Amino acid sequence: MREGIRPEPLRQIVYKDLLNRIVTGELAPGAPVRDTEISEEMGVSRTPVREALLRLARQGLLVNLHHRGFVVSKMTADVVVETYPMVWALECLALRESPPLAGSLLAKLRRLNQSLENSADKVEKRISLDEQWHEVLLSGYENQRLKNAVAELKAVVRRYEFGYMRDVELVSHSVNDHARLLTVIENDGKDNALPVLEEHWRYSMENLLKRIK
Repeated sequence: MREGIRPEPLRQIVYKDLLNRIVTGELAPGAPVRDTEISEEMGVSRTPVREALLRLARQGLLVNLHHRGFVVSKMTADVVVETYPMVWALECLALRESPPLAGSLLAKLRRLNQSLENSADKVEKRISLDEQWHEVLLSGYENQRLKNAVAELKAVVRRYEFGYMRDVELVSHSVNDHARLLTVIENDGKDNALPVLEEHWRYSMENLLKRIK
C-alpha cells in the first residue's frame, strides 16, 4: 500500500455497493434489505452493514422498519420537489465561493462534456461523467461542510438521475447546458453563470416530475 493512502472503511464500501444497487434498480422500491443477508453476501460483519443501512435510511433511500429490517423507499415527486432546489442552491453557493476557474479547468470540463456527449447508451457511464463534471466545476471551493451536504443530496437524487440519463434527448440538453455555462464563465465570469446552473437543475427537476406523474 502506498504511504499516505488509507484503506476505505468497510461501511463506506458497503454503502457504495448498496447505493449502486438502489440507483440501478437491482434493489427495487419495496424490496427488503436485511443486514444479516448483506453481511453474509459481502463477507463482512453486521456492524459496517448496519452503519451503511442507517445512512441510507437517513438519506431517505431506505425505510427503517426497526426490528423487521429495511425496505427500499418508493420514488416520489415529493422527494424531487424537496431535494432538487436544495441541490441547485448549494451548487450555486459553492460556485459563488469558488476562486476564478482557470483555463486548464475549463478545458477539462469541456473534455468531460464531450465524453458525456459520446457516451452512447451506457447509462451508468453517463451518470459518472455528469457527476465528475459537476465535481470538477466546484472543485475549487474549500468549505468541507458544504461539500458533504452536496454529496448527501446527490446520493438522494442519483436514482432519479439514472432515469433521466436513459433519455438521449435529455442527455443532449444537459451537454448543451454545460457548454453554455462554460461559455458564460469564460466570457462573463462565474457569478454570471449562477442563473444558468440553477436553470440546468430546474429543467432536470421539471422533466423528472413529468416522468413520475
